[in-house]
Amino acid sequence: MNVNSVISVNLTVDDLQTLIEASVRRAMTGISTPPPQVAESEILNIDQAAELLHLTRSTVYSYTHLRKLPFIKKSGKLLFRRSVLMEWMDQGNHLTADDIQKFTRNSANR
Repeated sequence: MNVNSVISVNLTVDDLQTLIEASVRRAMTGISTPPPQVAESEILNIDQAAELLHLTRSTVYSYTHLRKLPFIKKSGKLLFRRSVLMEWMDQGNHLTADDIQKFTRNSANR
């Protein structure tokens, strides 16, 4: 077919829309969609860990040196598991006065 050939066809707007949709569907069937991205990575580098914990990078280094913060050292790099850091943060929770009163009342009722 000659590239410079012109074809003239009378189409309604609905016919044109149907033709375009079918062409796009055919073109899209050959395209594979990438797997969904994991929203949050479980393994964090030091900068990501510092951001998660709202600490400076040097504080994270200091805590790992003092063994105050759980970490993984692989190939000379400090890595952190998000879930372990979240557990570590939860260990720092302090009870409120209301929590203590409730606990005291519940213990007395036993």
